[in-house]
Amino acid sequence: MNEHKPLDSERMMRSGKNFERDITAGISTAQFEAREISTGIARMIAHVLGRALGTHSELAAFGRMGEANHELMRAEYLELYNDSNTPSSIRHWIDWFGTYLVEREDLEALAEAEAAREQEPEKAEFGDADAYRVFLTLGIVEPDAPDAMQRFSDLFAGEFATLAEAVRGLSPLEDWQADLDKWRAERGIDPDVIRFNLKPLLGQLEYGYQLVERNDRVYAFVK
Repeated sequence: MNEHKPLDSERMMRSGKNFERDITAGISTAQFEAREISTGIARMIAHVLGRALGTHSELAAFGRMGEANHELMRAEYLELYNDSNTPSSIRHWIDWFGTYLVEREDLEALAEAEAAREQEPEKAEFGDADAYRVFLTLGIVEPDAPDAMQRFSDLFAGEFATLAEAVRGLSPLEDWQADLDKWRAERGIDPDVIRFNLKPLLGQLEYGYQLVERNDRVYAFVK
């Protein structure tokens, strides 16, 4: 917390007198409607409390702008709450201000969680969410870029259990294998005698795709 001069309780109480009617009415409305006080009333209370701490306090800042560090404000109003010169009426206001901050923090946390959920790709639209998280580690696009999900959708080529499956899924290997099987059958050649060497095929594939092995899966992205 910022260092403050000694608490100016008299100045706080004079300011409290000026705002007492509005703050009392705001608290009464909140009680009647079974909710927390409004931001406007909370700012009035913060302004009054800030008079005891100075213009550089977090409470004073919240009174002016409606935004300030919650932890520092909490430390400041607890200092006032525990001060013997703070009247019970203002302690009552601090109680309401404290519960307002708790509710505000809860709402902000819910909003952040909802925003994060909306940023998570839907599997039906963007493929696999795990693949999207791998995609973000490649440095192709910034995670908060507005076109991040569209870039993922454009470049994601598939998820595979092994590199061999990736080769089969991303190349004409299946067609080549069918042609080879037909050729061997026509000549009576055992399947184990002639097989495709996947290693050079994999090397060729990597010219066009970035293959990422992560958590026992292989993720392919177009280069």
